[in-house]
Amino acid sequence: METKNQDEFISKTFDWMGYAHRFTIPPEGLSGGLALYWKENVEVEILEAAPNFIDVKVKFKKDTSHITFIYGAPKLRIVLFSGIRSHP
Repeated sequence: METKNQDEFISKTFDWMGYAHRFTIPPEGLSGGLALYWKENVEVEILEAAPNFIDVKVKFKKDTSHITFIYGAPKLRIVLFSGIRSHP
């Protein structure tokens, strides 16, 4: 999710939800900022992160998935998707 807030505010706001883990990217000025939360029974490995995406490997029970969370303007998303397609 885009947060537009610093990590301390995000922690205070979402800790009540019971998520055991989180990964955040602070905003740049008044825009951006990403947060990814997950429960104790899910393993998440952060593979790469930048102001507009978080790339992870997720293990849940016996399944493993590669997921990229992207946030940005449509033109930026096209550039990011192109990079993902060319990534091995």
